[in-house]
Amino acid sequence: MEESESQLEEVFQSLCESSGDKPQEFSFSEFAGDDLNLFFSYASIKRLSESEVLITNEGTTSDLFFILEGHLEVEVSSAPGWNKVLSVGPGTVVGEQSFLDGEPRTATVIAATPCMIASISQESFETFANANPSIALRIIRQLTRILSRRLRRLDLFDAIEYTKEIERKRLAEELHDETMADLTGLTMELGLLKIHKELDEAVLGEIDSTREKLKDTNLRLRQIVKGIYPAELANSGLLPALTSHLKDLEQRSIQNPTELKIRLRSNGFGDKRLPSNLEGDLYRVIQQAIANAVQHAEASLIEIYINWSHQECKFSITDNGRGLGSIDGDAIVKSGHFGLANMRDRIERNGGIFEIGSATGPGASLIGNLPVTHRSTIPTQETNYEVTIKKTS
Repeated sequence: MEESESQLEEVFQSLCESSGDKPQEFSFSEFAGDDLNLFFSYASIKRLSESEVLITNEGTTSDLFFILEGHLEVEVSSAPGWNKVLSVGPGTVVGEQSFLDGEPRTATVIAATPCMIASISQESFETFANANPSIALRIIRQLTRILSRRLRRLDLFDAIEYTKEIERKRLAEELHDETMADLTGLTMELGLLKIHKELDEAVLGEIDSTREKLKDTNLRLRQIVKGIYPAELANSGLLPALTSHLKDLEQRSIQNPTELKIRLRSNGFGDKRLPSNLEGDLYRVIQQAIANAVQHAEASLIEIYINWSHQECKFSITDNGRGLGSIDGDAIVKSGHFGLANMRDRIERNGGIFEIGSATGPGASLIGNLPVTHRSTIPTQETNYEVTIKKTS
């Protein structure tokens, strides 16, 4: 389908006005309208239908793709048996790695919604660059910046963290299915021993004592397994896992000036689940944020809100505690806030945005969003859950 020059100019204008600082984003606003029109005159403009494949994993094409309208779903195999799914929208680029190095594709890209895409081949770009070296250099610099940011902040973290997550899950399953089952079996066998009439009271007392120790060990192991990788997260999804985590917290007491209420509210889930990589990372982010607030904020209230809408999943964790002080968002690691850096990397490696809210004054907030595959219908029910953690007397 051919697009008129006026239609493309309207698209470019819209992209220039909406330019932000998202991962994979190409800054259209840094180019004059005439420069964009000239560059894209060398490109092929085409429409994709929903579910149409744009790039296949290990494909040999090396075209660069600009998303002008709609959303694409990018599936990357980060580790054996673990696929990371990203959603990218207008103003972003895909295919920059193969375009720059000529190597085979490493991801499969499918249209999540009807899309308008501009593609430019290496040959066409070289022709354009020979005629317009200044504009071409600025484009290459932008692509290099996008690739550099992704490589520096996401890929290495992905490879390490996903491998660790797979190992956590395997270990949790092994402990749950084997070790905990063995402990339960031993407890039952000791119970059967009590049937023998020839055992004296001293031996029976030892059996009862040993059974209680096994039960305590089983309980502690269950808590350890839940910390490694909660079964609810694997079997039921994000909200059941968070609810279970809050229930566990309610059984404890904390050193705090007052009792602490934690409220969890969500919209847009129903019986639907996010992709497993998003579930795992969002669960860890919220879990870490709660732990930080419990340990350091001296708050009386923590509020968690998650909203899964058409094209993104927004979340916020706020408290009314002491605040975070002065934090440089661009130098979190240098300032020693490794927990915040870990949370940010978990969100950004999924193509999302993570922001630290009010850094001074009472209270603190962590806000972010994750891009998701477009949904035409969204469950309307809202879920609410609240627990109260007592202070140590």
